[in-house]
Amino acid sequence: MGKKLYSDEELLNRLQEFAAELGRPPSQNEMNDSGPHAAATYAARFGSWNEALKTAGLETGAVLS
Repeated sequence: MGKKLYSDEELLNRLQEFAAELGRPPSQNEMNDSGPHAAATYAARFGSWNEALKTAGLETGAVLS
């Protein structure tokens, strides 16, 4: 695998900034349509989309029953 274009910290900062613009954590579709990087980039780096949100200190879309 080649050199990472963005560090984990840069990816998380960009995710946090996009969430701040929206006023809430973005969905995967919003990230893919309008975000700085595709949701798949975060899933590949952090193990899953929800894990990326958690690592960034953001709420996940999980529904509690």
